[in-house]
Amino acid sequence: GDVAGKGVPAALMMARLSADVRFSLASELNPAKAIQLINDSFVQHDLSDRFVTMIAVVLNAATNELTVVNAGHMAPFLRCHGGGVEAIGEEAAGLPLGVAPGYEYQAFTHVLEPGNVVTLFTDGFSEAMNADGDLYGLDRLKTQISSPTMNAADFGERILEDVRQFVNGVDQADDMCLVCFG
Repeated sequence: GDVAGKGVPAALMMARLSADVRFSLASELNPAKAIQLINDSFVQHDLSDRFVTMIAVVLNAATNELTVVNAGHMAPFLRCHGGGVEAIGEEAAGLPLGVAPGYEYQAFTHVLEPGNVVTLFTDGFSEAMNADGDLYGLDRLKTQISSPTMNAADFGERILEDVRQFVNGVDQADDMCLVCFG
């Protein structure tokens, strides 16, 4: 998830959201309905000037089926065994949390094939900026994801190292969260 805003207010909101997420995912087996519960709880707190983008991913290890519920977050990238990269589930993406009470989220499912790697990230990666004011961008992120590698952990390390080199020590305005698995 990614909270709109910075500092202590955003951190407190994320802490509250974390508790709601744990409760909702533990009490509701359907991921889309769980996200709706989280949204409804968030809206009840009347934080009209705040919203959160969030993506929930459930992987069935027995069937390799991936279920994704996207609440206004950037779509995950799927790297296929051959190196092609595509954003998945964009058509099922819903509104960020806190925007509309009662919003019904949709789940997107995809079966992972051997060699597939899924990358989830916050906009801190695409918006990472160097000293010249250039953005790291989604195209550069896709290029890193499309490069051959041994395993999902190597994907994450390669992306982090490339971002570090790109920004070259420039302080960033946004946090970065990255998850790679396959």
